[in-house]
Amino acid sequence: MTRAWTKGDTRALMLAKLQESAHPLTAFQLAIRTHLSGSTVKKHLSQLRQEGVVEVSNSRWSVKNL
Repeated sequence: MTRAWTKGDTRALMLAKLQESAHPLTAFQLAIRTHLSGSTVKKHLSQLRQEGVVEVSNSRWSVKNL
């Protein structure tokens, strides 16, 4: 039986892919690497940005250095 993904799983996957990358990623690149839809990625990136976890620079996303 396949387990359903939670919001936390999706965010953890996205953050892991951003951290693995040597350079910031576009939302499209992140969608490809996570196998998630573009709208799902954009929704979560927007929420993570509001929470101060990620930042956008020149339309590319990265984990914030805190």
